[in-house]
Amino acid sequence: SAPRSLRSPIIIQGDADMTVDWSHNLAVLKDKFSQPHILMLGHARHHLANETPELRARYFDFVKGRLG
Repeated sequence: SAPRSLRSPIIIQGDADMTVDWSHNLAVLKDKFSQPHILMLGHARHHLANETPELRARYFDFVKGRLG
């Protein structure tokens, strides 16, 4: 397997995502990256662009805050 990365990716995940095994994937990503920036969105599904304006505003603000 690939070695642990020093990069800090932005990870946005909805807890109502039924498309992928997000809890497993999140555990793997936390193990592979030293300091990932994670935003968990309650009630959000897989395709975040189709979520409510309120949820979209939360993840856009999160990304903007990390990209400067």
